[in-house]
Amino acid sequence: MRAAIAVLLAATCFALGAIHILWAACTTRTGEAVIPAVICGPIFRRSLLPNLFLAAALALAALLVLAQAKLILSALPRLPLAWACGILAVAFLLRAVGDLRYLRFLGTPLGRWDIVLYSPVCLVISIGALWLALSRPRT
Repeated sequence: MRAAIAVLLAATCFALGAIHILWAACTTRTGEAVIPAVICGPIFRRSLLPNLFLAAALALAALLVLAQAKLILSALPRLPLAWACGILAVAFLLRAVGDLRYLRFLGTPLGRWDIVLYSPVCLVISIGALWLALSRPRT
């Protein structure tokens, strides 16, 4: 069960990282479904470096959950890996909850996608990472 959850989480994180790389490659076309906006326009412009940073962070998250499930070798001991998975769970939970200032970007394409897809996926990743952090591996 641990291995299956870790593989699903890692695959999801790798897929999300690939999507961020695609967004980084297409910085000239701003997609309404991925940029928060208010009435006067987008809150920020999508750019190359933040998307590449997020892609790298998501790849690292995927490797982290695989290491925590002992599916890949890691130089880190079990306790730091568990703490890192816990931090990952908190990070994805914060993303699922969203920014309280622009909560759910109501009335925008991002708001609809955030409620239907982005936040639920982040919540599932958060729960899975927390479960991996708290569960003990079989030896």
